Amino acid sequence: MKYLFLLAFLLSAYSGYAQQNATITYDVKYHGKEVPGGRLKLFISGNHAHLQRAADPNAKEQSYLDYANGRTMQVLTLQNNTHVTLLKNFKDYEQPELLPDTATILGYLCKKAKVVIRSNTIEVWYTNALPIKGTPSIGVTPGLGLVLKTVRNGEQEVIATNINTNKINNTDFTWPTAAQLGAVVDAATYNQQIIESRYKTVTVFNQEQLSFGYDQPNPAEGQTNITYHYAGGTVILKKIKLPDYKSGTQLFAELSQYSNGDAYDRTGSVFMIPVDKPQSFLQGLQKGVKTLPVYKEKYQGVVATDNYLPTLELLRFFTPFGIRKYNAASNIKGYNWADSAVFREDITELQPRLQGEVWIGVFIGNYDKG
Repeated sequence: MKYLFLLAFLLSAYSGYAQQNATITYDVKYHGKEVPGGRLKLFISGNHAHLQRAADPNAKEQSYLDYANGRTMQVLTLQNNTHVTLLKNFKDYEQPELLPDTATILGYLCKKAKVVIRSNTIEVWYTNALPIKGTPSIGVTPGLGLVLKTVRNGEQEVIATNINTNKINNTDFTWPTAAQLGAVVDAATYNQQIIESRYKTVTVFNQEQLSFGYDQPNPAEGQTNITYHYAGGTVILKKIKLPDYKSGTQLFAELSQYSNGDAYDRTGSVFMIPVDKPQSFLQGLQKGVKTLPVYKEKYQGVVATDNYLPTLELLRFFTPFGIRKYNAASNIKGYNWADSAVFREDITELQPRLQGEVWIGVFIGNYDKG
């Protein structure tokens, strides 16, 4: 009898140990309709859990639950293949209110809880019937139990559709090494990195001066990544090569500007010069305005012809009154003048013209001293 009891105990212990590994599949619905690409996978191995979007398992941001240390881990891969990590303790998340309701999901008895996060009310159904914990959203009750269903504001439902307690493949579950965690940063820095990771920045000009009279000698024509000065110093120009774009890519033009001595507002423009016709605005800058086609016997280079395309404007702006240079000359209590002016424009619709090698220019009219 003692042997039978011991055998039963060992079988029970083994069964509990075997269930330390699990793969939970969740589907996402909004107003009862399945969200395309919304499926989630939660891989659990002992005290470690890894949450992924099924449609994008190699996403730049990966989410982990570290139950051994009671914290979540968000790991972001940056464009230079380095990493930053945000750690947050379970106790620092919004804590749930436990409710008496119960339900059965996938054969497991679940208890109900409610948590309010930034004015969003989230109903949580969790089970303690399995010796594992996890959640389909690392910010929603990560330490409560195994969450099998959440309902946000009565509209969005995330529900477990399958629980597989077989052994997890190494390709599905990997725990990040110290090198893969990279630098541990605070929430503000991490959020900044998240935003910046969505964009690939192509720097065209940096710390360039535009002002009438600042007319610098130009190097040989046609070179790439070299700044050229034209129009008495009021135009700078550079030939660059733009990266290939994936479908759905958004493009933005951004310019930061400050005064080096001019105290007035001036008209400015960021533009691209098409060079796929026999004549171009580039020739007008290099050889003089008389090389450009004339419109109504007065205006040169402003109208398209069979052999010529005018410039394509990406961004138009006004320089503020003496920004930075004259900030200290006008002190007002409670006002902190900006160090520079930043202008930004969505230019996605111009994407077909902004591919491969292009000439990009900036113009500021009559700017004195820059």
